[in-house]
Amino acid sequence: MEIHTPHQAAPGLSFEFVRCPALPQLSWCLEIEDGAHAVRVLHGVAVETGPRGFFEGAWAGDFTRGDFESDFMTGTGAKLVDGVLMLVTPNHTLDRLNVLRKDGVLYVSNSLPFVLARSQEELDADFLFYDSYVASIKQGLKKFERHIPTKSGLSIRFLYCCNALLKDNRALVVLPKVRSPAFATFAEYKAFLDETVLRIARNGADARRHVRYSPMAAVSRGYDSPTALVVALAVGCRQAVTFRDSRGGLTDEDCGTPIAERLGVKVREFGRLDYRQYPDFPEVENSGGPADFLSFGESLRGTLLFTGFHGDKLWDKNCDKISRDIVRGDSSGASLTEYRLRVGYTNLAVPFIGVDSHPELYAIANSREIAPWSVGNLYDRPIARRIVEEAGIPRELFGQKKRAAGVVVTTEGIAGTMSARSLADFNRFAEERWDWLKTANVSALQLVKTIAYVNQGATTVAKRLAHKAGLRLHSVPRVIPRKLDMLAFGYVGKESLLFHWGVEKLIARYQAALTQRPRSNNSERRLRAA
Repeated sequence: MEIHTPHQAAPGLSFEFVRCPALPQLSWCLEIEDGAHAVRVLHGVAVETGPRGFFEGAWAGDFTRGDFESDFMTGTGAKLVDGVLMLVTPNHTLDRLNVLRKDGVLYVSNSLPFVLARSQEELDADFLFYDSYVASIKQGLKKFERHIPTKSGLSIRFLYCCNALLKDNRALVVLPKVRSPAFATFAEYKAFLDETVLRIARNGADARRHVRYSPMAAVSRGYDSPTALVVALAVGCRQAVTFRDSRGGLTDEDCGTPIAERLGVKVREFGRLDYRQYPDFPEVENSGGPADFLSFGESLRGTLLFTGFHGDKLWDKNCDKISRDIVRGDSSGASLTEYRLRVGYTNLAVPFIGVDSHPELYAIANSREIAPWSVGNLYDRPIARRIVEEAGIPRELFGQKKRAAGVVVTTEGIAGTMSARSLADFNRFAEERWDWLKTANVSALQLVKTIAYVNQGATTVAKRLAHKAGLRLHSVPRVIPRKLDMLAFGYVGKESLLFHWGVEKLIARYQAALTQRPRSNNSERRLRAA
């Protein structure tokens, strides 16, 4: 570890940065004792630090101003504003800040295992709903579960899509992000999208940075990622990644290579299960479970990765979750934090730009102006289709049907999706911790899960029938309480311990990283104005 001279940033407060080369390069953990004047920050080598604060990622503003709290932000950080510590999350819900207070010390990190490692806390082995609580962010900023318990009975708080001020009494005051414009036309939205992306890309490539990011896109044959790729072209994106196969052994079903090549973009193909070849339990970086993005390995290092997460709702003409609170259809992309922090890329999920103007975008998607790009079925995203078709991609090449490249453990099973070494290790872990009480709990939840699936299926059938009849139907009434429905989401069985297994191994990694000796760092450059 390397301790830097404290940066005096405001009367009474100063930053003390501890650079730890063995940590995941974008990870950080902030610590401040009650009544103390020093804000201690342990961080990886790619975190930018300076007198006024620190951050990882890029934002839609001038780098030298360090105003990452007031523009669209892709990463996380903290700064001092008028002598008050401000915590800053991304403007999307794919990453978050984790907050824990213990024995008079406040711990804040962009990594849950890092917070647990520094506070010497553990997850509760008898609490089987961590995965469900984390995934509840799909229900939006008003309804997600804000706390999870630790083994000792303390609580870890989640902060999403906000800024938070730490007041003198060490209370957190949560502030909303700056509102997006109320778009009236497609042209207004597209102009805002392009301008925001341009500013983020310039920020990420600024020569005054310690670490710079080059644009890359993840592309498939759906609607959302091709749209993200087209938007990325304007800022010089000439590289992409894609999956060559889909579920069921299908090849070329969702492969984005034809789209990338038509746009003059060099593309690398990966197998969706390639991660199983990697050593040292790769699944732990995805909350213990398999995920297709892990197969990209180190190829995303140093990139501003353009993705289409949340386009399924934001651009959907038939969306049943129209909200300014980022209500999603699933939690895809929200479990990749540890992978991202280690590899060192920043996630620019294009649909989240202007996401709080969803009602206006829904109106545009159903307007006469955009009607020529509507295909008239339930899989219909005319805003995305217009962006992609106007870039020269033929209509039949994308957005024709929902495809299946993503790894879904609940349907594919862990035996077919985990590496052999990980599966054996997890099975040993689960056997040591499973008991009759857990069996009773999951048996009860299985019934709830079945009812929830039937409820969801009824909604799908009703929407199809209503669509054929020319009617609009947003949802079928919920037959079980929201909280109970949330608990039944995801794994029901021994797989409920995948989260515990993954986090426990990551805690050990963080602890080991903090004990390693520092490397020489004579050429390190520091952020001057953040």
